Amino acid sequence: MLERLKKFFPQAEPTHRVTPVAPLPPVSAAQFAELLNLFPIGSHINYCPKGQSSLLFNTLLIGYRINGIDVYSAADFSFDEQGRLLLKHSPSSVALDVLDTVCFIAPCDDQNASRLDYSRREELERFNLSESGNQLTVLGQTIGRKTPSVEARLNQTQRLLDGIFANQPVNLFALNVERLTFYDQRNYFRIQTRYPAELQPATGGDLIACDIRDFSESAAKLELITQADVPENLWEGRRVILSLLLNDQTLHIQGRILRREPSGHLVMRLEAIQQGDEFEPLSNLDAMGIKSQILQATVNQGLLSEPT
Repeated sequence: MLERLKKFFPQAEPTHRVTPVAPLPPVSAAQFAELLNLFPIGSHINYCPKGQSSLLFNTLLIGYRINGIDVYSAADFSFDEQGRLLLKHSPSSVALDVLDTVCFIAPCDDQNASRLDYSRREELERFNLSESGNQLTVLGQTIGRKTPSVEARLNQTQRLLDGIFANQPVNLFALNVERLTFYDQRNYFRIQTRYPAELQPATGGDLIACDIRDFSESAAKLELITQADVPENLWEGRRVILSLLLNDQTLHIQGRILRREPSGHLVMRLEAIQQGDEFEPLSNLDAMGIKSQILQATVNQGLLSEPT
């Protein structure tokens, strides 16, 4: 039955030799139902080498590979009265209690690494993400305040032979569903504001006027005043400096662009603060002090805003 199904679903051929690795635990139909709900086909996902959240890449989940069968539509999944997974495709379907292998199918993006600054490109070279067997962490879309996270390994890089994504190179992320967890994206309480500031690349360049829309001890969301003036070099992972005036003193905070949101907002990770002529790691006490001052100014100057 499995061989008959493979005739109806597009397959792919490896683009390089695959290193044998130990099998991952099988996935029950119930576990897959939860996975499909948390990581729907067509959603954006982020991934990074395990334990290296600073090397975070974005991609698109275009399908699942189930026991070697590629499926690109949620309409091809259903569950029978016994809770078994049905892979639907005319003229037949197969019911599965246990799935031997489950993989995310995601397009390769060669530009991901080029968006990193020099130091992080060097860091990335140590992991060689294109090598089969590499351990990864994959993050889904935030639900409320929780973000689903699942451990995976790069199974293969392949070029699809046919189907709607024919000739497209893709990554296969083999999933360890037993390591499916959630984490609270907001480890710190954020304050909403419209506090004026300026942003520029750490390597130098023109100052860009912006508003801090929310601020926590670890990150800030920035709204650029004039979108047309945003330089192309403010890519994800770029090291930047945020400057703001607090109590008649200008503070310079260094960090990285975590992501550029569709709304045009930039989310910046806060990493260091200027002390004299040098940048020192931003301590929790430093961050709490800045947050307290922004909060007081926000209340006193009427800068409160709606959540973004």
